[in-house]
Amino acid sequence: MKTFLTLSERGIDPHSWCFLSGRICVLENNFLRRDSFERLLLLEGPVGAQHAVPLLTSLKESPLRDDFLTPEDVLNFEEILQRRFFRLLQEVKELSPTLAVWELLQTRYDLINLKNFLKERLFGLSRPAPFPSPYTDETWEARWNTVSSKEYAVGSSYPLYQTALKNLKEHLEEVSKNPGLIDLILDGAYLSSLPQLAERTASQFIMNYHLEYQKLMGILFSWRAGTKGLSGYIPKQIVSRGGVTPPLHGYEKTIEDTLMERLEAARLFVFGPERVFGYLKGLETETLNLRLAIGGRLQGIPSEDINRRLRKGYV
Repeated sequence: MKTFLTLSERGIDPHSWCFLSGRICVLENNFLRRDSFERLLLLEGPVGAQHAVPLLTSLKESPLRDDFLTPEDVLNFEEILQRRFFRLLQEVKELSPTLAVWELLQTRYDLINLKNFLKERLFGLSRPAPFPSPYTDETWEARWNTVSSKEYAVGSSYPLYQTALKNLKEHLEEVSKNPGLIDLILDGAYLSSLPQLAERTASQFIMNYHLEYQKLMGILFSWRAGTKGLSGYIPKQIVSRGGVTPPLHGYEKTIEDTLMERLEAARLFVFGPERVFGYLKGLETETLNLRLAIGGRLQGIPSEDINRRLRKGYV
Protein backbone atom coordinates (compact mmCIF):
# COMPACT_ATOMS: atom_id res chain seq x y z
CA MET A 1 0.00 0.00 0.00
CA LYS A 2 1.29 3.45 -0.88
CA THR A 3 2.28 5.51 2.13
CA PHE A 4 0.68 8.93 2.48
CA LEU A 5 3.30 11.55 3.39
CA THR A 6 2.47 14.56 5.56
CA LEU A 7 3.90 18.03 5.02
CA SER A 8 6.59 17.48 7.63
CA GLU A 9 7.55 14.14 6.09
CA ARG A 10 7.90 15.91 2.74
CA GLY A 11 10.30 18.42 4.28
CA ILE A 12 7.76 21.27 4.27
CA ASP A 13 7.32 23.28 7.45
CA PRO A 14 3.53 23.40 8.13
CA HIS A 15 4.01 26.89 9.56
CA SER A 16 5.10 28.12 6.12
CA TRP A 17 1.37 28.32 5.35
CA CYS A 18 0.75 30.84 8.14
CA PHE A 19 1.09 34.07 6.13
CA LEU A 20 -1.12 32.88 3.27
CA SER A 21 -3.64 31.43 5.71
CA GLY A 22 -3.88 34.82 7.39
CA ARG A 23 -4.48 36.44 4.02
CA ILE A 24 -7.18 33.85 3.31
CA CYS A 25 -8.92 34.72 6.59
CA VAL A 26 -9.21 38.29 5.34
CA LEU A 27 -10.40 37.27 1.87
CA GLU A 28 -13.07 34.99 3.33
CA ASN A 29 -14.81 38.09 4.65
CA ASN A 30 -15.43 39.13 1.04
CA PHE A 31 -17.59 36.14 0.23
CA LEU A 32 -21.18 37.02 -0.63
CA ARG A 33 -23.76 35.62 1.75
CA ARG A 34 -26.97 34.07 0.52
CA ASP A 35 -28.92 37.24 1.28
CA SER A 36 -26.66 39.15 -1.13
CA PHE A 37 -27.70 36.84 -3.95
CA GLU A 38 -31.32 37.13 -2.93
CA ARG A 39 -31.09 40.92 -3.22
CA LEU A 40 -29.60 40.57 -6.70
CA LEU A 41 -32.42 38.27 -7.76
CA LEU A 42 -35.22 40.36 -6.29
CA LEU A 43 -34.19 43.64 -7.90
CA GLU A 44 -37.06 45.32 -9.65
CA GLY A 45 -36.70 47.19 -12.90
CA PRO A 46 -36.46 46.68 -16.64
CA VAL A 47 -35.44 43.29 -18.00
CA GLY A 48 -32.39 42.65 -20.16
CA ALA A 49 -29.50 45.04 -20.77
CA GLN A 50 -31.47 47.90 -19.16
CA HIS A 51 -31.30 45.94 -15.92
CA ALA A 52 -27.54 46.61 -15.77
CA VAL A 53 -27.95 49.83 -13.79
CA PRO A 54 -29.91 48.38 -10.84
CA LEU A 55 -27.58 45.36 -10.84
CA LEU A 56 -24.59 47.70 -10.73
CA THR A 57 -26.10 49.58 -7.78
CA SER A 58 -26.46 46.33 -5.86
CA LEU A 59 -22.95 45.13 -6.75
CA LYS A 60 -21.47 48.45 -5.61
CA GLU A 61 -22.88 47.72 -2.16
CA SER A 62 -21.00 44.40 -2.06
CA PRO A 63 -17.32 43.34 -1.86
CA LEU A 64 -17.32 43.34 -5.68
CA ARG A 65 -17.57 47.14 -5.79
CA ASP A 66 -14.02 47.50 -7.16
CA ASP A 67 -14.67 45.04 -9.99
CA PHE A 68 -17.94 46.48 -11.28
CA LEU A 69 -17.58 50.20 -11.89
CA THR A 70 -19.88 50.91 -14.84
CA PRO A 71 -23.03 49.43 -16.43
CA GLU A 72 -20.76 48.15 -19.20
CA ASP A 73 -18.92 46.07 -16.62
CA VAL A 74 -22.21 44.39 -15.72
CA LEU A 75 -22.84 43.58 -19.38
CA ASN A 76 -19.29 42.16 -19.57
CA PHE A 77 -19.76 40.22 -16.33
CA GLU A 78 -18.26 36.98 -17.71
CA GLU A 79 -14.94 38.67 -18.43
CA ILE A 80 -14.97 40.63 -15.16
CA LEU A 81 -15.69 37.55 -13.04
CA GLN A 82 -13.08 35.47 -14.82
CA ARG A 83 -10.46 38.18 -14.35
CA ARG A 84 -11.32 38.43 -10.65
CA PHE A 85 -11.11 34.67 -10.09
CA PHE A 86 -7.75 34.24 -11.80
CA ARG A 87 -6.33 37.34 -10.13
CA LEU A 88 -7.03 35.81 -6.72
CA LEU A 89 -5.86 32.38 -7.87
CA GLN A 90 -2.59 33.96 -9.01
CA GLU A 91 -2.21 35.68 -5.63
CA VAL A 92 -2.53 32.33 -3.90
CA LYS A 93 0.08 30.86 -6.24
CA GLU A 94 2.55 33.62 -5.47
CA LEU A 95 2.12 33.32 -1.70
CA SER A 96 1.99 29.51 -1.44
CA PRO A 97 4.97 27.58 -0.03
CA THR A 98 4.19 24.84 -2.60
CA LEU A 99 2.17 24.91 -5.82
CA ALA A 100 0.18 21.74 -5.11
CA VAL A 101 -3.06 23.46 -4.04
CA TRP A 102 -2.88 25.98 -6.89
CA GLU A 103 -2.32 23.13 -9.35
CA LEU A 104 -5.46 21.37 -8.15
CA LEU A 105 -7.56 24.35 -9.19
CA GLN A 106 -5.57 25.41 -12.25
CA THR A 107 -5.48 21.95 -13.85
CA ARG A 108 -9.20 21.95 -14.53
CA TYR A 109 -8.93 25.15 -16.59
CA ASP A 110 -5.77 24.00 -18.34
CA LEU A 111 -7.65 20.87 -19.39
CA ILE A 112 -10.49 22.96 -20.85
CA ASN A 113 -7.88 24.94 -22.80
CA LEU A 114 -6.37 21.70 -24.07
CA LYS A 115 -9.76 20.34 -25.17
CA ASN A 116 -10.56 23.52 -27.08
CA PHE A 117 -7.08 23.54 -28.64
CA LEU A 118 -7.52 19.96 -29.87
CA LYS A 119 -10.99 20.63 -31.28
CA GLU A 120 -9.60 23.50 -33.30
CA ARG A 121 -6.48 21.62 -34.38
CA LEU A 122 -8.22 18.39 -35.35
CA PHE A 123 -11.56 19.68 -36.62
CA GLY A 124 -11.13 23.40 -37.26
CA LEU A 125 -13.75 24.29 -34.66
CA SER A 126 -13.63 27.85 -33.37
CA ARG A 127 -12.77 28.20 -29.70
CA PRO A 128 -13.20 30.84 -27.02
CA ALA A 129 -10.27 32.76 -25.60
CA PRO A 130 -8.30 30.41 -23.35
CA PHE A 131 -8.28 30.73 -19.60
CA PRO A 132 -5.15 32.28 -18.07
CA SER A 133 -2.57 29.51 -17.90
CA PRO A 134 1.17 28.84 -17.80
CA TYR A 135 0.61 26.68 -20.92
CA THR A 136 0.44 28.15 -24.40
CA ASP A 137 -0.67 26.69 -27.73
CA GLU A 138 3.00 25.92 -28.38
CA THR A 139 3.01 23.81 -25.21
CA TRP A 140 -0.02 21.80 -26.30
CA GLU A 141 1.34 21.41 -29.84
CA ALA A 142 4.65 20.09 -28.52
CA ARG A 143 2.93 17.63 -26.23
CA TRP A 144 0.59 16.44 -28.94
CA ASN A 145 3.51 15.87 -31.31
CA THR A 146 5.63 14.00 -28.76
CA VAL A 147 2.96 11.62 -27.48
CA SER A 148 2.50 8.49 -29.55
CA SER A 149 0.00 5.70 -29.09
CA LYS A 150 2.82 3.48 -27.81
CA GLU A 151 4.85 5.67 -25.47
CA TYR A 152 4.56 8.60 -23.11
CA ALA A 153 6.08 11.99 -23.76
CA VAL A 154 9.20 12.81 -21.80
CA GLY A 155 9.45 15.80 -19.50
CA SER A 156 5.74 16.46 -19.02
CA SER A 157 4.89 18.37 -15.85
CA TYR A 158 1.66 16.45 -15.37
CA PRO A 159 1.25 12.72 -16.02
CA LEU A 160 -2.42 13.61 -16.46
CA TYR A 161 -1.74 15.20 -19.85
CA GLN A 162 0.48 12.33 -20.91
CA THR A 163 -2.30 9.89 -20.14
CA ALA A 164 -5.04 11.99 -21.70
CA LEU A 165 -3.20 12.59 -24.98
CA LYS A 166 -2.00 9.00 -25.18
CA ASN A 167 -5.55 7.71 -24.74
CA LEU A 168 -6.84 10.18 -27.31
CA LYS A 169 -4.29 9.10 -29.93
CA GLU A 170 -5.15 5.45 -29.31
CA HIS A 171 -8.75 6.24 -30.30
CA LEU A 172 -8.03 8.81 -32.98
CA GLU A 173 -10.05 6.98 -35.64
CA GLU A 174 -13.16 6.94 -33.45
CA VAL A 175 -12.53 10.56 -32.43
CA SER A 176 -12.47 11.60 -36.10
CA LYS A 177 -16.05 10.32 -36.37
CA ASN A 178 -17.20 11.66 -33.01
CA PRO A 179 -15.43 14.85 -31.79
CA GLY A 180 -17.34 14.57 -28.51
CA LEU A 181 -14.95 11.79 -27.52
CA ILE A 182 -12.32 14.46 -26.90
CA ASP A 183 -14.32 15.68 -23.90
CA LEU A 184 -15.08 12.16 -22.69
CA ILE A 185 -11.51 10.90 -22.88
CA LEU A 186 -9.87 14.00 -21.38
CA ASP A 187 -12.51 14.38 -18.65
CA GLY A 188 -12.06 10.71 -17.80
CA ALA A 189 -8.30 11.15 -17.51
CA TYR A 190 -8.82 14.17 -15.25
CA LEU A 191 -11.30 12.42 -12.96
CA SER A 192 -9.15 9.31 -12.63
CA SER A 193 -6.03 11.40 -11.87
CA LEU A 194 -7.58 13.55 -9.12
CA PRO A 195 -6.40 11.43 -6.16
CA GLN A 196 -2.81 11.61 -7.40
CA LEU A 197 -3.07 15.39 -7.84
CA ALA A 198 -4.62 15.76 -4.38
CA GLU A 199 -1.97 13.58 -2.78
CA ARG A 200 0.67 16.19 -3.65
CA THR A 201 -0.89 18.58 -1.15
CA ALA A 202 0.11 16.23 1.71
CA SER A 203 -3.33 16.80 3.23
CA GLN A 204 -5.53 13.87 4.17
CA PHE A 205 -8.51 16.24 4.28
CA ILE A 206 -7.98 17.34 0.68
CA MET A 207 -7.28 13.76 -0.36
CA ASN A 208 -10.54 12.51 1.20
CA TYR A 209 -12.48 15.32 -0.48
CA HIS A 210 -11.24 14.28 -3.90
CA LEU A 211 -11.82 10.59 -3.30
CA GLU A 212 -15.44 11.42 -2.53
CA TYR A 213 -15.61 13.76 -5.51
CA GLN A 214 -14.26 11.01 -7.75
CA LYS A 215 -16.79 8.51 -6.43
CA LEU A 216 -19.83 10.79 -6.74
CA MET A 217 -18.88 12.28 -10.09
CA GLY A 218 -17.86 8.85 -11.36
CA ILE A 219 -21.48 7.74 -11.06
CA LEU A 220 -22.66 10.67 -13.15
CA PHE A 221 -19.79 10.30 -15.62
CA SER A 222 -20.44 6.57 -16.08
CA TRP A 223 -24.16 7.12 -16.54
CA ARG A 224 -23.69 9.83 -19.15
CA ALA A 225 -21.23 7.69 -21.09
CA GLY A 226 -23.53 4.68 -20.82
CA THR A 227 -26.52 6.54 -22.26
CA LYS A 228 -24.42 7.28 -25.35
CA GLY A 229 -22.99 3.77 -25.66
CA LEU A 230 -19.51 4.99 -24.78
CA SER A 231 -18.84 3.10 -21.55
CA GLY A 232 -15.78 1.45 -23.09
CA TYR A 233 -13.92 4.76 -22.98
CA ILE A 234 -14.23 5.18 -19.20
CA PRO A 235 -11.01 4.67 -17.16
CA LYS A 236 -11.32 1.69 -14.84
CA GLN A 237 -10.52 3.89 -11.82
CA ILE A 238 -13.88 5.66 -12.11
CA VAL A 239 -16.14 2.89 -13.38
CA SER A 240 -19.14 2.85 -11.05
CA ARG A 241 -19.24 -0.25 -8.86
CA GLY A 242 -22.41 -2.33 -8.68
CA GLY A 243 -23.99 -0.98 -11.86
CA VAL A 244 -24.98 2.51 -12.88
CA THR A 245 -28.46 3.90 -12.35
CA PRO A 246 -29.68 7.09 -13.99
CA PRO A 247 -29.18 10.00 -11.55
CA LEU A 248 -32.13 11.96 -10.26
CA HIS A 249 -32.93 15.40 -11.65
CA GLY A 250 -30.45 17.87 -10.23
CA TYR A 251 -27.97 15.15 -9.27
CA GLU A 252 -24.92 17.20 -10.26
CA LYS A 253 -26.05 20.17 -8.16
CA THR A 254 -26.72 17.79 -5.27
CA ILE A 255 -23.17 16.46 -5.59
CA GLU A 256 -21.70 19.95 -5.51
CA ASP A 257 -23.82 20.99 -2.51
CA THR A 258 -22.85 17.81 -0.65
CA LEU A 259 -19.17 18.36 -1.31
CA MET A 260 -19.46 21.99 -0.21
CA GLU A 261 -20.86 20.80 3.11
CA ARG A 262 -17.80 18.57 3.50
CA LEU A 263 -15.58 21.51 2.60
CA GLU A 264 -16.89 23.75 5.37
CA ALA A 265 -14.59 21.94 7.81
CA ALA A 266 -11.60 23.46 5.97
CA ARG A 267 -12.22 26.69 7.90
CA LEU A 268 -11.46 24.83 11.13
CA PHE A 269 -7.80 24.60 10.10
CA VAL A 270 -6.02 27.65 11.51
CA PHE A 271 -3.33 27.41 8.82
CA GLY A 272 -2.35 24.96 6.14
CA PRO A 273 -3.23 23.83 2.62
CA GLU A 274 -6.75 22.92 3.77
CA ARG A 275 -7.69 26.51 4.57
CA VAL A 276 -6.35 27.68 1.20
CA PHE A 277 -8.04 24.90 -0.76
CA GLY A 278 -11.38 25.55 0.93
CA TYR A 279 -11.21 29.23 0.06
CA LEU A 280 -10.37 28.60 -3.60
CA LYS A 281 -13.19 26.08 -4.02
CA GLY A 282 -15.51 28.53 -2.32
CA LEU A 283 -14.36 31.26 -4.69
CA GLU A 284 -14.96 28.98 -7.66
CA THR A 285 -18.52 28.28 -6.51
CA GLU A 286 -19.20 31.94 -5.81
CA THR A 287 -18.02 32.82 -9.31
CA LEU A 288 -20.41 30.26 -10.78
CA ASN A 289 -23.29 31.61 -8.70
CA LEU A 290 -22.55 35.19 -9.76
CA ARG A 291 -22.56 34.13 -13.40
CA LEU A 292 -25.92 32.44 -12.91
CA ALA A 293 -27.40 35.38 -11.01
CA ILE A 294 -26.15 38.27 -13.16
CA GLY A 295 -26.52 36.42 -16.45
CA GLY A 296 -29.97 35.17 -15.52
CA ARG A 297 -31.24 38.61 -14.60
CA LEU A 298 -29.86 40.13 -17.78
CA GLN A 299 -31.64 37.43 -19.79
CA GLY A 300 -34.89 37.98 -17.96
CA ILE A 301 -34.99 34.52 -16.36
CA PRO A 302 -37.43 34.41 -13.40
CA SER A 303 -35.70 34.88 -10.05
CA GLU A 304 -37.11 31.66 -8.61
CA ASP A 305 -35.66 29.65 -11.51
CA ILE A 306 -32.22 31.20 -11.01
CA ASN A 307 -32.39 30.65 -7.25
CA ARG A 308 -33.02 26.92 -7.74
CA ARG A 309 -29.82 26.65 -9.76
CA LEU A 310 -27.54 28.44 -7.29
CA ARG A 311 -25.03 26.21 -5.54
CA LYS A 312 -24.50 26.11 -1.79
CA GLY A 313 -21.96 28.74 -0.82
CA TYR A 314 -18.85 28.37 1.31
CA VAL A 315 -20.17 30.84 3.89
